[in-house]
Amino acid sequence: MKRIPLMPAVLGMMLAAGCEPETPALTGSGIIEAEERLISAGMGSEILECPVVEGRIVKQGDVIAILDVTGLELERQAAASSIVEIEAQDRQFRAQVAQAQTALEGARKNYDRARILKQKGSISDQSYDDAETAYLVARRQLETAGALLEAIPARKTVLESQLKVIDYRISTGTVTAPIDGTVLEIYAECGERIAPGQPIVKLADLTSVWVKIYIGAVDLGRVKLRAGARIEVDAFPGRVFNGEISWISDRSEFTPKNIQTRDARADLVYAVKVRVPNPQGVFKIGMPVDVRLEGFPEYDSGGR
Repeated sequence: MKRIPLMPAVLGMMLAAGCEPETPALTGSGIIEAEERLISAGMGSEILECPVVEGRIVKQGDVIAILDVTGLELERQAAASSIVEIEAQDRQFRAQVAQAQTALEGARKNYDRARILKQKGSISDQSYDDAETAYLVARRQLETAGALLEAIPARKTVLESQLKVIDYRISTGTVTAPIDGTVLEIYAECGERIAPGQPIVKLADLTSVWVKIYIGAVDLGRVKLRAGARIEVDAFPGRVFNGEISWISDRSEFTPKNIQTRDARADLVYAVKVRVPNPQGVFKIGMPVDVRLEGFPEYDSGGR
């Protein structure tokens, strides 16, 4: 049989089709991460109550732990008593100032009269000296009482400041959740004595998680903030979850180990963070996922 040669144009099309690169199945892969907080107390003491358990969802302001503040409460009672005492001294010194003013007014009148009589020679030197001494003593007593009264506000301010500090330290004995989140780990139990700053629990906000993937420099121009993303996970085959790009690194780095990228040959890559809503708690921290980004051919390819 005679063979019919292929036309050069047809052959060229076939060869070109055979050399087209296959569209990658994904843009990148990574593991689920979330905002985690280590919750600690600002004071060292014994834990009296720890009402949370691992896995429990807490709201911002919920009590995480209650510490023993008995010593601080005694300090507060002492400071409050000192303030009451200062207020009593304030009333006492005001009364002393009033008395000293009255006494000084009488002593001044006697002294003025004595000076006039002395000029006329109608008073003895002893009587004049007694009047002068009484005046000087009355003036000194008023100055002393006035100085004591003037010191009261400063002393009271110091005590009130000490009271505020004690109240703040007492408030730190009730440890509350700074965010809505899930209790991941508990590091200290009831009855345990902790040091200042020692972690008590770890919280994570799992309602919105993220995954970090890495993009080669040649593909970086396709990546846009707030662009869409599609996320797939082995635990839910066939389901696609939506997310968006929330952060793009401005520095390149060497490709991390055990990370799958779109271009396996890329040595330098840029980190891209994709945030994923997680209202039903589908995603767990550390869960491996595949990501397809908007702007890449694989975004609409169906993935797996």
